Amino acid sequence: MSRETAGRPRGTRFRAASPVPSAQVEQVLRQRLRESQPGSRFPPELQLCEEFQISRALLRPILARLIEEGLLKRKGRLGTTIAQLCNEARGPHLSDLISRLEDYRPNSSVAILELAVGPCDSRVRERLSLGAAELVTTIRRLVTLDGLRVSYLVSMLPVDLGSQLTKELLERKPLAWILTNKLGITIQKAIQTVEPVVADLDAATFLEVPVGAPLLLIERDFLGRRGKPIFQTRNYVRGDRYKFSASLHWKKTVPRPSHHRKAKRV
Repeated sequence: MSRETAGRPRGTRFRAASPVPSAQVEQVLRQRLRESQPGSRFPPELQLCEEFQISRALLRPILARLIEEGLLKRKGRLGTTIAQLCNEARGPHLSDLISRLEDYRPNSSVAILELAVGPCDSRVRERLSLGAAELVTTIRRLVTLDGLRVSYLVSMLPVDLGSQLTKELLERKPLAWILTNKLGITIQKAIQTVEPVVADLDAATFLEVPVGAPLLLIERDFLGRRGKPIFQTRNYVRGDRYKFSASLHWKKTVPRPSHHRKAKRV
């Protein structure tokens, strides 16, 4: 990494414009990776902690994600280096994807606001393939990151699955992780949609925004074998405390060989 991008005066305090410092640190590091030469050395943990004025406990999960995505490499005595560009195109396995869809980061905390059985609206019944009289288990969670309220989640699933959940377990692990690793449920697919909405009374109260404030609604439907619905989650996120990024890769098309034969010379 060049001195312009990697070298910063030690002891300078990082002042993030965002109210989520760790997210800003990750954003800055990703930007530096895009501007750096593959194969060059990445600054050591201590130097980064001094620059951004954060602890190793906050920094290490960020570096772990960059390594998992193939953007960084650890090479023993050589330390951490920037990976080749081709590694950036590595896609996650399905198990990694399911874990990330409702990931609890080390610097986040989850409060269970409700774990109850009751009726649901027609839209949820249709998404979960339930009958008109069937009840659902509703889970309401509040996620904070670095002590700030980031998202309000409402998950709904059939009662037979919901009866096996506890508040203590839901505070420690994401719902998708519990279903797959604790209950042995196979999740084969997750469908996600993102759309802008305005805060209703519940979302406004828990996210500390005015009623009618703009939010992002991230809906996720988790499906099992043969497309069987397992559970659905509505995640209401403050737009000023959320960032979505994706790597898109263009697939080159191979020109088809010409089938026209050249005229033979007589």
